[in-house]
Amino acid sequence: MSLYANHGLYPEPWQLMICASSTKMEELTIFIKRNVFAPNNGYENNLFCIANLELLNFELQYSLVNYIRKMQLEFIDNDYLLALLLGIRNA
Repeated sequence: MSLYANHGLYPEPWQLMICASSTKMEELTIFIKRNVFAPNNGYENNLFCIANLELLNFELQYSLVNYIRKMQLEFIDNDYLLALLLGIRNA
């Protein structure tokens, strides 16, 4: 919440994704697209956040990073805000 407080806004449900071990790549790509295209649809300077990434398996984490890179290269002029958050888990 402090990320949003520093940004001067509170998150709307469509700006926040909390991952679970059952999260699918399709859900992540839809969320990333929503984030990247937000400035084109009148939602510039909206902070998006994906939390609990540590719950995703390694292959899905790797695919997510590659997809974000791909979107950055394709839509280099889009000025979007995305935070990726990892929780700390005790062993």
